[in-house]
Amino acid sequence: MGDRLVRSVQIDRLSDGLDRVRLVDAPVPEPGPGQLRVRMRLSPVNPSDLNFIRGDYIRALERLIWNQGHTDLCYDPGRTQPSPRPPYSLGGEGVGIVDACGPGVPEVAFAGRRVAVVAGPPMGAWQDYTVVAAQRALPVPESVSDETAAMFIVNPLTAYAMVHEVLKVRADTWLMQDAAGSALARMVVRMSKLAGFRTINLVRGDAHREALAALGEAAKLAPDDARFAYVHGVALHDAGKRAEAMKTLEAALARHPYDRDILFALASYEREAGSTAKAAQRARLLVELEPDDAQLRRFAQELANAGAASPRR
Repeated sequence: MGDRLVRSVQIDRLSDGLDRVRLVDAPVPEPGPGQLRVRMRLSPVNPSDLNFIRGDYIRALERLIWNQGHTDLCYDPGRTQPSPRPPYSLGGEGVGIVDACGPGVPEVAFAGRRVAVVAGPPMGAWQDYTVVAAQRALPVPESVSDETAAMFIVNPLTAYAMVHEVLKVRADTWLMQDAAGSALARMVVRMSKLAGFRTINLVRGDAHREALAALGEAAKLAPDDARFAYVHGVALHDAGKRAEAMKTLEAALARHPYDRDILFALASYEREAGSTAKAAQRARLLVELEPDDAQLRRFAQELANAGAASPRR
């Protein structure tokens, strides 16, 4: 494309605000071996984009052992994936049309195709054109809108990793999430239908509540449901109404004497209040109910040790 300039959203240095974000003219990027040039149509703003503006990733990478003593930070121990430093263009993903193929990329597979891409600094998606590795481009069928395709990759992978790899949510259990009106949270709600767990979704406004209801997944809990009592009791405790919280949870335990979450909440709050013996008794019951749960065994042992260390009267 010769000397033509295109629009690019960039930062020249890190900043806690948006004061260093600029719309600049930049040369049209050329694809190298194994790369595609994509004419961007739409790109979302994700929290990870703000991390690249503030330098959150750089501060996290500085703490990793393989980066100790190095000024050039890398994402991997083998130091093959360097972290970018400003100036760079922003934008982690989006959707566009393949405009050119670099050496080694079969044009028949990509040329002219609409693709969802994973980009990110130093060559971001908030540009008229970006360049990505071919394996970071996913052809999108016509039935998928640009709005959906633009968020095809980052949030779904984040939701999957959070649910299955980090939290390890099991089927027939519950997951509570705040800011449930976000795109990521809604993907978790959809994922719950496939994985067999249920969600309790906390939102800050009626618009978000209606959107979640449209998914058919806003939690519908009856007052006598164990989960309702548990959530209510925890909310009361967090609001500083500890006596009312204990009363609510104890009443719920009378109806559901072997509910793990209610027992655990009561034991935790009793330990907090100094009632170690009563907390230890509940913890022993929890271990009897779920003997293979290492977290519960540690909890019970901590309470037993605390009771043994307490002065006798």
